[in-house]
Amino acid sequence: MLKGIALKTIIYSLGGALPAVAGFILLAPLTHYLSGEVYGRQALYFSFSLLIQIIVTYGLDQYLVRNYVKSNGSAEKSALVSAVVSLIAVFSLVILLFFVLSSSITFPLIFRQSSITFLPYGLLSLLTAFFNALFKVFTNLQIYKEEHWEFLRVNVLNTLLYLIGVYFGLVFFPDTLVGPIGGRFLAGLITLGFVIFRIMKNEQLHFQFTISKDLHKYCLPVLIFGIVMWGMSYGNNYIVNYGLKDLLSVSRFDLLLKFAFVIELFQNGLTSALSPKLFKLWHSGGGRENELDIHQLFNVLTLLFVPLSIVILPYMWPILVRREEYNEIVWLFPLIAIGFSLRGIYNYYVNPIYFMEKTRRLPIIFSISLFIHLVSAYILIRWMGLPGAFISLSISRIVQVILLYFLNRDLSPLRSEIIPVFVVPALYCLLGFLALYILKPGIIFNLVQFILAIVLILLFYKNAITRYLQTAFRH
Repeated sequence: MLKGIALKTIIYSLGGALPAVAGFILLAPLTHYLSGEVYGRQALYFSFSLLIQIIVTYGLDQYLVRNYVKSNGSAEKSALVSAVVSLIAVFSLVILLFFVLSSSITFPLIFRQSSITFLPYGLLSLLTAFFNALFKVFTNLQIYKEEHWEFLRVNVLNTLLYLIGVYFGLVFFPDTLVGPIGGRFLAGLITLGFVIFRIMKNEQLHFQFTISKDLHKYCLPVLIFGIVMWGMSYGNNYIVNYGLKDLLSVSRFDLLLKFAFVIELFQNGLTSALSPKLFKLWHSGGGRENELDIHQLFNVLTLLFVPLSIVILPYMWPILVRREEYNEIVWLFPLIAIGFSLRGIYNYYVNPIYFMEKTRRLPIIFSISLFIHLVSAYILIRWMGLPGAFISLSISRIVQVILLYFLNRDLSPLRSEIIPVFVVPALYCLLGFLALYILKPGIIFNLVQFILAIVLILLFYKNAITRYLQTAFRH
């Protein structure tokens, strides 16, 4: 049984990470075949497509799985799937009609660039968003049906089609959007055909609009949360575009965020591995020492990985990025990376929210954080240029931690663990930014921030590491 759970966890984690991994793999061909201006255009189109996907999905992917497991009999389940698919189709048609009629007004307002138009790539981005909305519903359903191989199969298919379509589009049509936009559209279209075929075979798909009265009550908060999270990540491209009105700056910003994805992927995997252990401890009433060791392990590995990534990136950059016009941005990477050191504090407060099902707090926290982030980003970008965009990202992480602390003290009161859980990551973050300001990016700064991390680990986490290693070797 444990092996089966472990296998499914690996498959779901791998399948869920494939789109982001594909984006990282494509960095080399994208920066080789696209100029900075064209790369910036595709980044804005891509962000726009993701936002439309969130709106079209309307939280129906979560609504479907929530009610699918409660449904009795295949007929009731098929009716539920059909209703969700029908709603997504209707939402897609309404949004498509809206942009067809209003694109001459809305696109200049959204993009502020005359080179970004509705036809043809805006339309292709819209259609891709519709395809991927249904794809997301289907893949989420496979998780709750425990069809892990089907989940992996369709994600691998979509990712391979995306990689192939984009790469050959770039090769045959360099410095155009045929590859990044057309390739993604083609992958989404073919995957849509497979998804519809599987749904019709397994769920007896038919058009139906009978839905429960609580749909909007459930889906609207999910939609708001999705838009807020989009704003915290992909919305940054638009802030840079509005503030600097320069597509090359958009491309540089988006490119460096893709490199920061490596840290995020590492921390997400670590969270997926350690959070279930916390939940089991809480469920069984486990000791505080074991819980504290899990938090400390996360911080130790983060304090090793973040400075290591700062050291390694300058050597990876020339391998993946060939055009010189992108090289000016690499020195700003520590501005993003150091902020990731606060993720352990974030997890400390967020995990109890999920465990105790207090998730209604999250939209409030992230909405406030998003507002502060957008305002600070625009002001700092206008004042400092592109470095201001990266500084605002770290500011938003600090704001999130502060809000989580004040709004969730009842769920996660800090006691003896205040130093290893809260103070040490915050101290590394503070001293790291201070060292960056004094020393400037370079070999000396890289060495200092790495030594800083090692010293903090030896001073505050030595006993926890010893206990964890003893437990690991004992088993």
